[in-house]
Amino acid sequence: MKRFLMKLLFVQLGVGLVMLSSAPHARACGCLSPPAPALNDDDFAVNQQAEQIIFEVGNDGYITAHVLIRYAGKPDKFAWIVPVPNKPELALTPASVFGLLDDATKPAITVTQKNVCPQSEYKCNQHPYPDCDPPNAPNPNNIPFADAGAASDSLSGNTSPPPVNVIDRQVIGSYDTVTFSAGDTTAAVAWLQKEGFIVNSSMAPYMQPYADAGMLFVASKLIPGADTSEIKPLRMRYKASEPMIPLYLTAVAAEPHMAIQTYIFGDKAYQPKGLPLVSLDSADLSMDNSGRNNYPMLLSRAIDKAGGKGFVAEFSGAVPLPDFDKGTGCCDSGFDQCGVQFDGVCSCPNSPFDQEDCKRDQPDLLEGLKLLQELQSKHKTVTRLITRMSPHEMTNDPGFEAVPSIPLSGRLTLSNAVNSLANCTNDVMDKKAFDQLTAKQACATTYCGQGECVVTQNGAGCVCKSGYTARTITDLDGKPSVTCVPDKHTVDLTNGGALALPDACKGVACGSGASCLDVGGFPTCQCKQGDAAALPTTADTRTPVCRPVEGTTSTPGAQDYSAPLAKLAVCAPPPPNCGKFGWLEKIKVDRPGVICDSSATPTADRFVVPPKPTCGDLNLPPAGYWKAQQDKGCSVSSGSPSGTAVGVLALLLLAVVTVGARRRRRRRR
Repeated sequence: MKRFLMKLLFVQLGVGLVMLSSAPHARACGCLSPPAPALNDDDFAVNQQAEQIIFEVGNDGYITAHVLIRYAGKPDKFAWIVPVPNKPELALTPASVFGLLDDATKPAITVTQKNVCPQSEYKCNQHPYPDCDPPNAPNPNNIPFADAGAASDSLSGNTSPPPVNVIDRQVIGSYDTVTFSAGDTTAAVAWLQKEGFIVNSSMAPYMQPYADAGMLFVASKLIPGADTSEIKPLRMRYKASEPMIPLYLTAVAAEPHMAIQTYIFGDKAYQPKGLPLVSLDSADLSMDNSGRNNYPMLLSRAIDKAGGKGFVAEFSGAVPLPDFDKGTGCCDSGFDQCGVQFDGVCSCPNSPFDQEDCKRDQPDLLEGLKLLQELQSKHKTVTRLITRMSPHEMTNDPGFEAVPSIPLSGRLTLSNAVNSLANCTNDVMDKKAFDQLTAKQACATTYCGQGECVVTQNGAGCVCKSGYTARTITDLDGKPSVTCVPDKHTVDLTNGGALALPDACKGVACGSGASCLDVGGFPTCQCKQGDAAALPTTADTRTPVCRPVEGTTSTPGAQDYSAPLAKLAVCAPPPPNCGKFGWLEKIKVDRPGVICDSSATPTADRFVVPPKPTCGDLNLPPAGYWKAQQDKGCSVSSGSPSGTAVGVLALLLLAVVTVGARRRRRRRR
């Protein structure tokens, strides 16, 4: 039986809503529902990869939540349910506002390489160029110079009273929505299924706490004939004092280490209520040997260290607007100085002269920019907060409270330098140790969580702790990763026997001696002792594979492993050749290296200062000529020459030798 995997490839899914004071603590959720039972080719599991919400906190006692939804699957399988404290006003939000806001507030993450190759303990010294007084003349030997360089009370025709109280029904864009209350969520789920919403019975226990608290539910599906491309962000305005994200039911479909990102607009900064603000150690910021940085994985590890419930502040400050100009001056002027008007491309949506192109090419972008400008005019500040949680950690509904400030002004800025011996690989004395340390750096961008990151022939892998199994995920940077998840899914999708998904492990091969375990409709791999779960080397990375462990780290990963590279024994570079009129000087360096055959200690005569060269020795043009060339930008020095000047001197010497050879040949004739 062919099995399709439906994923919420989103940047976000779900809404953060405010709980009433009478609502129970740590009970809430807005999520896509797993499918109703169906034993056919349309069976699938649901995977929510991330959640993004924009909150507006007004001074009128209302909260507006803009929720971005990204979904991949058949249109008739789309269903979304969220608890709300009271009847909301519903509308659509332009999707582009999320991208514009992200671009203007995203963290500045910089990882560079630090060259830790040995430094020479010797440098060359040179006599200054002599000042000569021959007749002023052009360069006689052609010596080259070095450059310087919609509504009714029921969705069906049934006349019997439904097990739910329908508060409102509207068609919003391509959404068919119903707002209802229910005392018995098991009956409510059955009613929703009858009305065509793809909901399974396993959701009922997670909806019941909200029903008990007197909250309402908003259920959405696509109208007949609508395509998934018509799924737009949903705007919900309701009465509440503080924003809160309902996460409890999200565990039904959440991916491990799911990102939850909020933008909170208000008069003050916001912080998580009763949860810590987590700081990141820039020393753990790193990258693997492919250049992939580990900020997404570092987020997961730092938040797990704080108990799995903390948030990281990524931006706090005045509401920024996007910079379309990018330093070109094409968009910030009141006229079309770059000729972008009517060129068929939306280049400057913030400028009136490019409005016609933008209306035709990217109308949603114009709407998003307009909304962001409205948010800027209404609110003094925006706070961007992010967390990463796995389903078993979604036991509470994080709320947010206003504070005068948080320890961040503007965007989060992190930087670190990773040690590298790339410039002297051939000079490393212990090749085996070097290869082991280099391979270990793959764990910089792997976070195993409840397991150890190790090295395998496939790169980084995870040896999971007892009670955990390995699964592949798509990380925040859009690339695949492997991690450890509980071997029993947080939500039993077969609750009440209503759902019968096909075996997720059918046709899956985890490797020799390994076993595949179906966890929540997704295949995971349990490796034999001595093996680790790693990403396959094929293009299909939906399932990990087990490979022998070749190196250990004793850590869960997501840190920098390059520090020991600086302690490896590496042959020192050979002393520089200073030429006939130069001499060596010994200097103190931080990384002198080891003396090898290729870098033997120079003999004493190389430290002897030679006589100063004369104009006759060098056959130099007059000083005035060189001064003229220097004024033109050529690198010529009258003192101790720089590296470039030394190069010029070497060329001069070569020319002298050439001229001398010609003169000798003339004499023989």
